[in-house]
Amino acid sequence: MESVVQSNAIRLSMILTYSRVPVYRASPGGMLLLGIIVNRSLAGVKFSETINCRLNALRNGGRNGLMEIDFEEISRLERYRFLTHVVVPRPIAWVSTLSESGVLNAAPFSFFNVFGSDPAFVALGIGDRKDGRPKDTVANIEMTEEFVINIVTEKLAKRMVQTSYEYGPEENELDAVSLTTSPSVKVKPPRIEASPAHLECRKLSIQKVGGNHLVLGTVVHGAVDDEFYDERAGLVETRKMLPIGRMHGSDGYTRTSDQFYIEKP
Repeated sequence: MESVVQSNAIRLSMILTYSRVPVYRASPGGMLLLGIIVNRSLAGVKFSETINCRLNALRNGGRNGLMEIDFEEISRLERYRFLTHVVVPRPIAWVSTLSESGVLNAAPFSFFNVFGSDPAFVALGIGDRKDGRPKDTVANIEMTEEFVINIVTEKLAKRMVQTSYEYGPEENELDAVSLTTSPSVKVKPPRIEASPAHLECRKLSIQKVGGNHLVLGTVVHGAVDDEFYDERAGLVETRKMLPIGRMHGSDGYTRTSDQFYIEKP
């Protein structure tokens, strides 16, 4: 029993941490308290943090080798790490917005997807700043009710990451990474010109959920560069566009160039 729990704990520690030193201690009722010392570097500053995570294996009819994790018992950071290691790959929305005073903001979010086509609408999950204030993207969409989702390709990946840093509300992230914009058709926020595809959106709703904002938007216009559109087939040539996706960890990304196909029965 203990060896199985320990094996599961090792597997979970690999999921939840980047650089880790797992420590195990027996707890009552077949529980194992896993203390993990996490060492990592953020913006050049090294720090350590201790995470305690209760792991419950082989209880309540669970199968051998299956780790059961009670999300109500673990920390926000542990939940975030588990989710972002399991829900992969994730598409990236590089969102451009305007403030009420006309300042451009651009920021990437991977808690994003398209949720329907009739009507066409998308969802963004945007966490608050560490001090609890909403991020500029949320504030701008709340005020102006418009935004543009720009698709990220391999060529744009590094500059996209640079726009994820915390800039002041009066700073233009695209200026900082030497990118230009082009006008949108139906909304005021401009497109990121180097991006090959764009979704112009209007706010449907914004819901506060804990320390996050769930943004729903209707897609009112789409655009794709001519070189990535097959007019005869009426389809976007996604493989040529080379979009990227978000993976686990603070710096994990994936290419979309390696695909396979399965015919429907």
